[in-house]
Order: sequence, then C-alpha cells, then structure tokens
Amino acid sequence: MPSSTPVKGQYNKPKDGNGNLVQVLSPSWGYTQDDLLRQAYQRGWTDNFFSEPDNPYNFPYWDKYLMPEGGAEVYVSVFGEVACCFDKEVETPRYSVLEQQWNRQWMPDDKEEWKRQKYLYVYFNNSFYYNITHGGLMLHSMVGLVHSPICAGDVKWNQALQRYELKGKFNLDHLDKDKSNNSVYNLNWTTSTQNQVMIDWSIEEKRALFADAEKLDKENRDKLLLRQ
Repeated sequence: MPSSTPVKGQYNKPKDGNGNLVQVLSPSWGYTQDDLLRQAYQRGWTDNFFSEPDNPYNFPYWDKYLMPEGGAEVYVSVFGEVACCFDKEVETPRYSVLEQQWNRQWMPDDKEEWKRQKYLYVYFNNSFYYNITHGGLMLHSMVGLVHSPICAGDVKWNQALQRYELKGKFNLDHLDKDKSNNSVYNLNWTTSTQNQVMIDWSIEEKRALFADAEKLDKENRDKLLLRQ
C-alpha cells in the first residue's frame, strides 16, 4: 500500500560538531540574501559567504555550487540547505530553499527497509527558460563538493599536470551512517580502500582520524574536485 507520507519535505536532519540537531531553514520561496546571512549568524557564523582561500579549517556557512553559465545561482550551506535564485537581475533577488526527496520516495517504518533507503536528493530546474528541464542531485554530494575537506594522505602530486590527483576511487562517508544527517561535520572524503577499513569504526574514531589529518588547502582541493 502506498505511503501517505509526503514524498518531498524537510528530511535532512543535520547535526553540528557536538552531535546536536541543527535548526535549518524551512523549504520555501522568497528568502533574500540577508535571510541567508542571518541564518548563518544564528548558527554561530560571523563571516560572509566567502572563505579564506588558503585555510582549510576556515569555511563559510554558505558557498556556491557551480552551475552552467546562465543557470541558477545555487548556494549550499554546511548543514545541507540548498538555496537557488533563478533571476539575479531583479532589484531584490529571491531564493528558494529546496525540499529533499528520498530516492525510494517514501519514509519506511520497517528498520530493515530503512537500511535499503539510500540518499536524499534535491531537484531544481537547470534553467527557468524551459518548463521540463530538471535534474536530481544527491544532497550529500553537493555538501561534499562545496565544503568537505580532502586529506593530504589520500592524494599524490602529478608533476606533469602540476596538480594533485586522488590515489584511488573516492567515497563521501557518512560518519554516523545516518543518511539524513547531511552536515559537513558528518561528511568526509576518503578513498574507497580507507572507507572499507573504517567500516566498523566508531564515529569518535572516524572523527579523530579526520581531525588529525593534514588537509589540502582550498585552492588545491577545488582543482582536484573540478573537471579539468
């Protein structure tokens, strides 16, 4: 029997660095940039959208998710809020904070069925010029691409290309195994090999590993994650 639970909603349940649930912006249209900044300040941030480029320990609350030229302006927060503006030319641009949707499109009550639930997706039109152009993006991947650090031990320097490369296939690990917790504090890039080694580690052990690891600076991190 189909579930009566709405397919889309506020299913992202991020936690801060101390494991406390975070009050995120409600999915809705009409937010201004001041509203987005106010949310950052209320969550303890005092900076603006932009980070110090060479300091991997300093990151903004909101940062841009790259989109094709002429597409929407998209910001992703460290707690997985996705804010889209489709028209920047108006006097006061307005942002939509997007709902999320489980890939299986229901919230299972059975624990075994919940284990088979995968990831949260967000959906938005790539261009407001078309009625049916749309795509789905995994929420944790958006947070990871914009915010999550990369450990220096997972990369190697390519002298010919003058850039870092990954040592192997990359995974984005949910430290607490809760795929509704799409916070930067719960998401860490690591090699698939290391991810398998850590499969039975506690959250505390994983956090200690990533906290102690040397990180790439922002410039080299971004070069590695962007298509070349």
